[in-house]
Amino acid sequence: ALRFLHGIGFAAISTAATVAAVDALPANRLGEGIGYYGLASSLATAIGPSLGLALIAGANYPRLYGSTTGVILVAALLFHHCHFQQVQETNPAAQNHAPPDLKLHFSRWHILETSVMVPAILGMRGMLSQCCIFVFLTLYASHNGLTTTGLFFMVAALGMIASRLKIGQLVDSKGPLVVLIPGMLCGIACYVLVCFMNSTIMLALAGLLYGFFAGITYATFNAIVMSRATAQRRGAATATYM
Repeated sequence: ALRFLHGIGFAAISTAATVAAVDALPANRLGEGIGYYGLASSLATAIGPSLGLALIAGANYPRLYGSTTGVILVAALLFHHCHFQQVQETNPAAQNHAPPDLKLHFSRWHILETSVMVPAILGMRGMLSQCCIFVFLTLYASHNGLTTTGLFFMVAALGMIASRLKIGQLVDSKGPLVVLIPGMLCGIACYVLVCFMNSTIMLALAGLLYGFFAGITYATFNAIVMSRATAQRRGAATATYM
């Protein structure tokens, strides 16, 4: 039940906050802006695991969840003082990607945004691989005699930060394929390296490659999704993608 409630809150915040960020960005710098926006989650990914382990030292889980609750309350207060203005104008180029007859209707709402189904499906495939890493890497590394799994996630976060600093500008100027293909190749190299890793150096290198893969692909897919949807459908597009 707690996990169900947490999922509802995460879904609402991640969808609404992403749309609010995109509404504030100029159209010609969309990829760059989303890259900078994603830096926040990358920084949290770098700090969060180590901070969480420190908070539960001695199996002090109440301290961990109490601190997390405090962070969420601060975030809620900050959101309360933000002023969002919904963008009403439409993007004519985006209209071509979603013919009206392809819309999926449920009662009065358009639940899914069909113009972003391709990047959504590709993003889902990438997320499946990410779930394997996050769920099983610690057990797999321990099986191979490695106890420094936290290093993987720390280096991965640094890779995400480094890639997102510049990747958005390339998306805006050169197009998404220029960055997506190298990003996918980094992901493939990461998983191949994980298959054979037997040292801390290999673990760290795999983490760096994973950071490049995640930082490049997810930010780029997000930019593609936002560029395809009209201003009025950005919320549905984000929800479909996520």
